[in-house]
Amino acid sequence: SYIPGKVTTVEKNTFSGCVNLESIDLHDKIESIGDYAFLNCVTMKSLSIPSSVKKIGDYAFSGCTDLESISVSTDNKFYYASDGVLFKETHWAGGNVTKDLVSYPAGRKGEDYTVPKDIQKILKGAFSSCKNLRSVTVQNGTEQLETYAFCDSDSLEKVTLPSSVWIIERNFDNCPNLTVYAEKTDKIEEYISKLGEKDFKKR
Repeated sequence: SYIPGKVTTVEKNTFSGCVNLESIDLHDKIESIGDYAFLNCVTMKSLSIPSSVKKIGDYAFSGCTDLESISVSTDNKFYYASDGVLFKETHWAGGNVTKDLVSYPAGRKGEDYTVPKDIQKILKGAFSSCKNLRSVTVQNGTEQLETYAFCDSDSLEKVTLPSSVWIIERNFDNCPNLTVYAEKTDKIEEYISKLGEKDFKKR
């Protein structure tokens, strides 16, 4: 599918539920991709983010169960891809740089994945609907799991969290085979007391 050249924003829900959308040409005038823009595009295999994109909304690629990889133009100053996984890079005043994991393609090949060490947050819906992934290791340094960072995956069996994680919003829904392994901290205990619907095991 082709988006007209004058379009600069892929609006919220634009292609949501387009089950026959196998590919999309995102041209280099597009600056923003809205929330749920490609939600449940179940036949889309790959996606390329152009250099012009400055903002990608929540759950933009959630439920794309055939999506194997995401690539990003090397000229993009806000997003990058590594091994087909989408990340966000934010440059703050004063020179600080933070990196967040935006989206792990739900159809990516491979059963195990280790989140890179320098990732601060795992964003909303990042690991939703994964169909091949069995184990995720989050390394020390990651601080936050946003809402439904992990959800809707029958294949996911193990998520390992470090003690550095101190914000966990609602997560792990509809992952019937999942056990979460975490170091015992006050934040983990608080999460379990509020939303203790998942099996947590101390590392």
